[in-house]
Amino acid sequence: SKFNVKSKFLPILKSLIFVLAYGYLIYKIVNFFTHYDLSQADFSFSWKSVLYLLFVLILLPINWGIETFKWQLLIKKIQNISFIQALKSVLIGLFIGFFTPQRIGEIPGRVLTLNSSNRAAGMSMMLVGSIIQTIINSSMGLIGLSFLSLSWLNHRWATIWSISIIFFLLSMLLFLPTIANYLKSNFSNEKIKNVCCSLSKISSKDLAKLFFITLLRYIIYSTQFYLCIRFCHINISLSEAAIAISCIYLF
Repeated sequence: SKFNVKSKFLPILKSLIFVLAYGYLIYKIVNFFTHYDLSQADFSFSWKSVLYLLFVLILLPINWGIETFKWQLLIKKIQNISFIQALKSVLIGLFIGFFTPQRIGEIPGRVLTLNSSNRAAGMSMMLVGSIIQTIINSSMGLIGLSFLSLSWLNHRWATIWSISIIFFLLSMLLFLPTIANYLKSNFSNEKIKNVCCSLSKISSKDLAKLFFITLLRYIIYSTQFYLCIRFCHINISLSEAAIAISCIYLF
């Protein structure tokens, strides 16, 4: 029967994923030590370095806890799930995304735990989360680029362009439900209409919550990035790191 086939196939699939995961990890470690010269690296021990690493690890569950809460908020009108279920969904998406180009597998991976009838709508909500994340990363990157151009290049045009683009991105986010509602009534394709229907149901209040949650997560993972830099004994000021990190996420 179909159930017996599934019960036999799933353990094989789990074992295959397990083997592939560890195989890929071993490959990356071997590749790192083969292609990088570590003779010049500074591995000197200090308690300050240990503290930097400790704070990175402390912020790790907070980082993914915020992402879990954001996912729970995104899909609350589609399917009401607990925080633990949302965390499981996020981790499955993260795992599948790890093995796919540009983490494209994260979107279908995350909706696997939802009811089959809600998965299409869940993917559209995942799209909303990605759009907000991109807007935050781009906006912070443009702010960093503005400071960079003013401080080092003395170019004001970059600041003007950056402010204009940030304003456009924030306006697009603010009017996302309205845009989706317009597209819904102008497309005959059923799949596109369903996606637009899901997007049009998001309230301005929820969008504001999602924006600030995403901004908070940006601050946390940027802080982790800075702590990792300091752990590697790279002396850089907090302001310089903030500009450099924001520009990295922009590109």
